[in-house]
Amino acid sequence: MNAEPRADAPAVGVATSHEASIGTNAGSVVSGRELAEPGSLRPRWNEIEGAFVDEPLAAVQQADALVSELISEITRAFAEELAGLESQWQRGSDVSTEKLRTTLQQYRSFFNRLLK
Repeated sequence: MNAEPRADAPAVGVATSHEASIGTNAGSVVSGRELAEPGSLRPRWNEIEGAFVDEPLAAVQQADALVSELISEITRAFAEELAGLESQWQRGSDVSTEKLRTTLQQYRSFFNRLLK
């Protein structure tokens, strides 16, 4: 497997033209503060990688479980954001265009990250 990035792929951590104009809070729906126990994820990943040498199959199974857990947390965070907007609509409250704009930007930022 080639570990070098493709020439046409943006560097990790570099905003694409779609993300550059949306500010630093883009994607905050799925930021670490929205996820349950975000500080425990990186150490858990590091343990999984460290265990690969001795137990490669178990490490891959644990990686799958951790990624599945993270995906569930991200799905939950987006669902909560949408539920908040929908409850405003159901109460007859107007949701500001600005709130809708920033929510759409968060979705766009996350969508673009997934496609990298």
